[in-house]
Amino acid sequence: MITNGAPAAIADVDLLRVNTAVEPQVTWRLNPNISNNTSTACILQPGESLTSRVQLLDAGGVPVSPERDMRLVITFGFRDTDGQWWKRDIGQPPQPCETRPVA
Repeated sequence: MITNGAPAAIADVDLLRVNTAVEPQVTWRLNPNISNNTSTACILQPGESLTSRVQLLDAGGVPVSPERDMRLVITFGFRDTDGQWWKRDIGQPPQPCETRPVA
């Protein structure tokens, strides 16, 4: 879940990466078993959230069962009202980007 905690709207919100702190080589995908599941939102007003249901995948592309207390590193990008692009790991400060961030 990505929540806009800023006092202004953010745009072009995009979930870029989800991996584990212990095994960064684990990849991810949107969970194909959930309909209307997305990794993007055009605009998030203050307090609004984007919830994406994901699956972690091992090196062979097989879904990995989440472990209890598994720590995830979630990275997303967005654009502020001034047109500045940002990239952020949840729990860390946002980092400015010159162009739209990619995974």
